[in-house]
Amino acid sequence: MKYIMTLAISMALASITQLAQASEGCSINRASDVLNCALEQHPSLLQAKSQISISSINQDLANRWLSPSLEVSGGYNQEDDDLRGFEIDVAIMQPLETLTKRQARIKKAQTEFAAATTSLEGQKEITAFQVMTLLNRLRQIAKERGVLIEITKTFSDVIQKYKARPALTPEDKISLDLFQFAFNNYQLEKNQLAVEEKGYLNNLKAILNVPFSVTEKIFYYPPRQWPTLTSITLAEDNVDLAQERINIARARVDFLEAQASAFSGLSIGPYIQTRPGNVGRIDVYGLKFSLPLPLYSNAKPVTAGNLAVWAAEQSYEAKKRELSHSLVGLQEQYILGVSALKQYDIDKIEKQHAQIEELFKTGRVSGALLIEAHRQMSDNVKIYHQYELDTLQALWKIYAGQRKLLSSLNEVCYEK
Repeated sequence: MKYIMTLAISMALASITQLAQASEGCSINRASDVLNCALEQHPSLLQAKSQISISSINQDLANRWLSPSLEVSGGYNQEDDDLRGFEIDVAIMQPLETLTKRQARIKKAQTEFAAATTSLEGQKEITAFQVMTLLNRLRQIAKERGVLIEITKTFSDVIQKYKARPALTPEDKISLDLFQFAFNNYQLEKNQLAVEEKGYLNNLKAILNVPFSVTEKIFYYPPRQWPTLTSITLAEDNVDLAQERINIARARVDFLEAQASAFSGLSIGPYIQTRPGNVGRIDVYGLKFSLPLPLYSNAKPVTAGNLAVWAAEQSYEAKKRELSHSLVGLQEQYILGVSALKQYDIDKIEKQHAQIEELFKTGRVSGALLIEAHRQMSDNVKIYHQYELDTLQALWKIYAGQRKLLSSLNEVCYEK
């Protein structure tokens, strides 16, 4: 018990020290700094690392032999005057496990260590996915806010020009109302973007636990050249499949424990008995053992354990098929998304919008057409960004399925 407490205290102090060092060591200058810091600081990752340390300790404890027990019993004999006195029995009993039970205990500890390691790897991918989504979306918000600022400035100038006129025709009044309504609507959209951005930044601050400045350098961008995905194969060490294999290992451990429950083992050890005799005391030395009798055990736990192993194996095969089909669907989504993005020319849309503004200033197009042009430009930017983020996330999921997301970040996004 003292050993366990010492290890637990040491582990807690080590975790605190690592956290302090990580906090001091995180310097945020670029997008990769944000991601690397998140992979060190994310609360879920810190918890997963602690669980690995605990599982490692449990592995060490599982390999140890069971501790002996001390049995003491006694009484006072007062029936016989010649043999009156205390009778004491003392025994030290060493539990002896069956090989099956010991194997089950060791394999259980090993399985839980593997589960903790797999959980850490899975959490790393989840964290990377989360951070890359946040940094791409923050970049998109900056772009959308710039578009809205430009639109509201144009509408504000138009509104001021209408108000500066000495008199307004009925058509001018309607146009002024339309511009004012559109201006107010875009102001609300700017406020919505500000709220969305604030939520993302608060999320990042909670993850990183270090101060940072929001600049273009911390944004992630789509890859300069979208990867060409011809044939994709699900990796055998995929995190989801690894978790299914752990479930199989757990079921097999339960099966071993069910087999061992029929005969839990015996305890054996020396004993000494001391009692009053006719001349002094009499000491008796011997060997004592206890053996459980499996009178009420049956085969049902073993049968249930065998079925649990079969069910876990079937679940593994089903998950493998599901992930393989999912990768095919993600590949199709990715190819369609890349094709759509290449046809979507945002620069061309912005140029057309600038041309319409010039035509409006010279009186060659109506205010309603100008408002509609701005609405289409704003909507097109948002649609483009949604396609872009969906395509990026499909690509990240494909790379995660191939178990190369963290090792090939430069292929799925880039930083300036």
